[in-house]
Amino acid sequence: MKFKFNLEKVLSHRKTIENLAQIDFQEALALLKAEEVVLEKMKSEIVEARAKAYDIQTSKVMDQAPTRLQHIFLFIKGQAQKIKIQESKIQNFEKLVESHREILRSRVTESKILERLKHRKKSEFEKEQSRLEQIEADDMNLIRLRLREK
Repeated sequence: MKFKFNLEKVLSHRKTIENLAQIDFQEALALLKAEEVVLEKMKSEIVEARAKAYDIQTSKVMDQAPTRLQHIFLFIKGQAQKIKIQESKIQNFEKLVESHREILRSRVTESKILERLKHRKKSEFEKEQSRLEQIEADDMNLIRLRLREK
C-alpha cells in the first residue's frame, strides 16, 4: 500500500503561494538595490563636482572661474536636495522589502507546518505498515508451524 497525504493539494497550493511571495520579495529587493545604486551615483557626482571645483580653484587660468564655480556650487546644492529625496525613496522601498519579507516568512511557516504534518503522517503510516507486515509474517510463521506439527 502506498502512502497518500490527504492535504497534498493544500500543501502544493501553499508551496505555490510561497514561491510567489519569494518572487515578490526578490523583485522588491531588486528595486531597493537599484535605488541604492542611483543614490551612490548621485553621491559620486558630488565628489566629482568637488574635485572639479578644486581643480578650478588651484588652476592658474582664472578665465570664467567664478561662473564655473557658481555652476558647480548650484549643482552640488541641487544634488544634495535630490539625495534627500532619494534617501526618502529608499526608506519607502526598505519598508516595502520588509513587508514582503514578513509575508514570505509567514508563507514559509505555513508550508513548513504542512510539510511537518506530512512527514509525521508518513512516519505513522510506515510504522503501521511495518506493524501489519510483522503481524502477517507472524501469522504465516504460525500457520507453517501448525502444518509441521500435524
